[in-house]
Amino acid sequence: MTILFGCSDYRSNSTTEISVMLSIKIVGRSASLLLAILAGSCGDDSTEPTILPSSAASPTPSASPTIDTADHTFEFRDVSTDAGINYIGKTWGVAWGDANGDGFLDLWSGNHGNYVLWINARDGTFRDATTEWLMAPKADGHGAAWADFDNDGDEDLFETVGADRGFGRGNNRLFVNANGKLVDRGIELGVNDPEGRGRLPLWFDFDNDGNLDVLVVNYELKDRPSILFRQENGYFRNVNSEYGIEFNKAAQYAQIAKLAQSETNLIIHGYPFTQRIYTILKPRMVNKTLTYSFTGYQPVQDSIFYDLNGDLIDDAALAIGDLRSELMQISSNELRIRINFKQDQKEFRFRSIGDLSVDIGPPGLTWWSPSNIFIDRSGSNPKSLSFNVSKSNLVNSAYYDTSNLRRSVSIKFDPSNGYWSFSTKGDVEFINIAIRSNSEITDLSSTGISDSDTAFSNRVILSSQGVFSGSRNMAAISARSNCFSVAAGDFDNDADIDLYFLCTRTTKNEPNMLFLNDGYGNFFLDPSARGAQGSSLGIGDSAAVVDYNNDGYLDLLVSNGQSLEPFTNGPLQLFRNTGNSNHWLKIHLIGKGSNRDGIGAVVYLTSNGKKQMRVQAGGLHRGVQDDTRLHFGLGSAFKVDNLEVIWPSGERRSYAINSVDRIVDILE
Repeated sequence: MTILFGCSDYRSNSTTEISVMLSIKIVGRSASLLLAILAGSCGDDSTEPTILPSSAASPTPSASPTIDTADHTFEFRDVSTDAGINYIGKTWGVAWGDANGDGFLDLWSGNHGNYVLWINARDGTFRDATTEWLMAPKADGHGAAWADFDNDGDEDLFETVGADRGFGRGNNRLFVNANGKLVDRGIELGVNDPEGRGRLPLWFDFDNDGNLDVLVVNYELKDRPSILFRQENGYFRNVNSEYGIEFNKAAQYAQIAKLAQSETNLIIHGYPFTQRIYTILKPRMVNKTLTYSFTGYQPVQDSIFYDLNGDLIDDAALAIGDLRSELMQISSNELRIRINFKQDQKEFRFRSIGDLSVDIGPPGLTWWSPSNIFIDRSGSNPKSLSFNVSKSNLVNSAYYDTSNLRRSVSIKFDPSNGYWSFSTKGDVEFINIAIRSNSEITDLSSTGISDSDTAFSNRVILSSQGVFSGSRNMAAISARSNCFSVAAGDFDNDADIDLYFLCTRTTKNEPNMLFLNDGYGNFFLDPSARGAQGSSLGIGDSAAVVDYNNDGYLDLLVSNGQSLEPFTNGPLQLFRNTGNSNHWLKIHLIGKGSNRDGIGAVVYLTSNGKKQMRVQAGGLHRGVQDDTRLHFGLGSAFKVDNLEVIWPSGERRSYAINSVDRIVDILE
């Protein structure tokens, strides 16, 4: 059902038409408001929303804290099976977007080439609609992002593609949404970059001409840096040199944030973090890397930028971890080994009287194949990377001579003491080995392999007028951990931003961590992550935030297929937020003079004496696109006193909204 209210007026002293239209669409438990604001107001007959006079003054934080009357009870429930999301295997991030334009977000899961498009059935379930929507060959697929780059009212999808570690070629894919199909036009539109090791696209309108441009972030490869593509008449052109942007290090993603009141910033991930920070100004970007220093926090795998302490400037939360060499005994008869190479030889050994089942990965001509594996002094090769070894077939307790080889795995067994030994060397980055014996495994040791143990600490870095320092309560967050993804949102709808860290070791998953914010940038660990500690299977890859059922409570999608074979047997997990009695509001921006997605807009919301700020940044962090609608928890407040939108075009509007617990679409 749609109810329309409209009015228009012409004033003798102005040639501008004054028009306001309010459309309320009733969808399930929530309602969606469309505010089509051309200019001015509807006068005395207009009751909601009310357009307030715009102010050119910079927004100021809340004058004083209010008494916390919010409901903090909620939990996450794993509804993956009930929702029909049954994927187990390799992953590489996810992207939430509205493919069919019905107001319920759909899920793109690239799965490192085995992509799936899950369409939201609007009843809490999803269906695999991949073959209905697109037909594209498998590729070395990485991060993806939805956006309406062609301003035609539906969301298109950009998927970055790698180049098989730089030894191959792979075209980035720009799937244009047309008549219920996603058609790849990446080559035609000029964004294919076949030799780049694509990691994640960032949609944003850097020159503020109303058309989305895209920064394709490439991982380190000689002569193939990340590329800034400017959209010109529907096509894209490399403009790195023209607009003052530089790349010189490995990167996984880029983000938009507001690091000072007067500017919006482009942040490019790198090792060390960050690679570059720019202020987005036409016609050239201004390098602010030295102004906003995040050095000393390594190795940063993921980051989010939100206002965590209520000062109306973005702060940072960093997930810090690494996939280091590791020997892990998973059970009494099972081992998992990760070895990172630097052209040196590494060996491990253990005692077992049983026969072995061995899995080695990752597979591929530029990685590992059976021809790289040599058993006993005879040097026999297995038929596949998953093979059995019987001690009764090994007659010589010596390695095969691999001195003239650059990449090899040699296996031997010594019947005199019951020791199995594996010697490895490689001209590739790493090797993963899973071993299972039909007898107990004991006395595991190694030469040249340094067990990583869990040796990193996540960080929250708070801003005070552009000067960044540590959180006032770092003890919980900085506890030793190894995390690869961080997600942020007001999970309990109490009007402050909470943090969720996805954690893992190199060879097995660790429990994920949820930190609740007290409203002042102090974070406290919830021991059970409110039910979202995640699976013990696989290797943690990413965490994404979404309100998939439009009930106003932020849910989580966790993927567990990182690190390639043979440790990728982890599931996609959808955690539904059960909610509480707190109120909420979600903002969906629709640009007109600005880009249609409103990327780069800043929204300020005041309710119950507290002011909150969100940047429409496209929802991106490492490998992930979150729900891009701007979510505000309101606590016990049942109305919004003021909502101010500053569009990329410079237009500035304020609204009073008296009804909450709904999705509000605001048209520029």
